[in-house]
Amino acid sequence: MPAPTSRSMSTTPPRDLPSPNTSLPTPVASPPHLPPLPRRSSYPAPSKLVFNF
Repeated sequence: MPAPTSRSMSTTPPRDLPSPNTSLPTPVASPPHLPPLPRRSSYPAPSKLVFNF
C-alpha cells in the first residue's frame, strides 16, 4: 500500500511534470538530468530516496 503512495509523491515534484512535457516533443531529450536507459533504473532509486527524506 505504501508503494503507490511513495510513487505518487515522487510524481508530484517537478521531476515528473517536465518529463511528460518534454517526452511529447522529444522522448530522448525528456530525461536531461538522467539518461534514457538508466532512467528506468534510476526512477525507483530516487523514489525511495525522496520518500526517506
